[in-house]
Parts: sequence; structure tokens; C-alpha cells
Amino acid sequence: VQADELGYINANGDLTLLSDQGDIGVANGKGLRVKVANDKVISAEADSIYIKGYGDSAKITFDKLNARDGSIGIDSKIWDVVLKSVTNAKNLEFIVRSVNQIAGSLNVSNLLNIITDNGVTLTSESNKVPQISVVNNKSGDVLFMNNGDLTINKAVNKAEKGKLVFVNKGAVTAKEGLSSKGAALIWAKGDIDVQKDSDSKKWMGLYAENGGIKTKSLNVGSIN
Repeated sequence: VQADELGYINANGDLTLLSDQGDIGVANGKGLRVKVANDKVISAEADSIYIKGYGDSAKITFDKLNARDGSIGIDSKIWDVVLKSVTNAKNLEFIVRSVNQIAGSLNVSNLLNIITDNGVTLTSESNKVPQISVVNNKSGDVLFMNNGDLTINKAVNKAEKGKLVFVNKGAVTAKEGLSSKGAALIWAKGDIDVQKDSDSKKWMGLYAENGGIKTKSLNVGSIN
């Protein structure tokens, strides 16, 4: 299903998208345009899945997202996303108003990339994500739980008093330092390696239950 060939899909109820062969939508901002009523559910399966929200602001639940051998991209600053399960994705990207996980797990083989305005809560202990990049711009916290070694490519919370928290059942490597206007925390079962300076307006904590800690400068109270 190529997004350029359609206007948009208008669904007043739950929506299931299925492509037996090929992709749904196109990457790089050309996702399949979808308008869905508030509090409805979208499920999708294809080689790769790219969906672009259209129409009015809404809270949309995503359940049983399955990219058989590719990636998933959800692009809509008018959507508050509720996540139940992502069965499979090489890369998973959310450019949305907020993301809140209520059940299930995320199974991502490469990179989870998130850009939000109003917070991220992905707190299932069953999440399996090897790399994450997350930026929250306006309000709310960033809370992430994961099972397995994790590389944090970028972690920024610009929200006033917004927390930045990672809880990981494995080692954590932060390639960039954490940046938060609220408290910042990494808790890990294994080693923690923060490779560049970190900044927090409130406080910052690093806790490695069964490993060591390497870090650059932890600058508290340094963000205006």
C-alpha cells in the first residue's frame, strides 16, 4: 500500500491493516494517512509499517504491530499513543504527542527512536530494545524499562521538572550524556558507562546492581 496513491483512511471504529506482501506506507514522512476516532485501536502487519495520523486530536491504541522483516514508524503530533504490543520491528519510531505503554512488550532488534511533546512511559519489564534515542520537548516524564543490554544514543527531557529514568536488566552504555530539567536516573543490573557529560537541574543517580560505573561529569543544577 503506497501512501501517495491515497487520500486518507477514515475509520470510526477499530482499524486492522494487513499487507501479505510488501509494506504499508513509505518511510521518511510518507506514511499511510489515517484518521481514527478517539479511543480506537489500530493493528497492523506488513513487511514494514509507516502510518501518519490525520484529522483531529485523539488517543489511539496500537496493538499487535508486526513488521515481519522491516521497521515501524508512527508519525502524528496530534495523537496520544497507548501501546499494547509490538510483536516485531527492526527499527521502531514514534513522532507523536505522547506514548504510554499499558500492556505487552516491545520487541525491537535495532533502534527505538522517540520524539514527543508530553511524555514517554514504556515500563514493561518484557521490553527488548538494544538501542534507544528519546527526546521529550514540553511536559511530562521519560520512563523506560528494558530487559537486556541497552545503548542510549540520546536522552533529553526539556520539560520543566520532567524526569528522565532508565531501568534496565542488563548493562547500559550512554553514548551521549543524559540531559534533564528534572531528576535523572540510570538503574542497571550490569555495568553503566556514560561516555559524555550529563546535566540535570535537580539530581542525578547511577546505580549498577551487579557491575561497575564509568562516567564523565555529572552536572547538577546546570540547566536553565
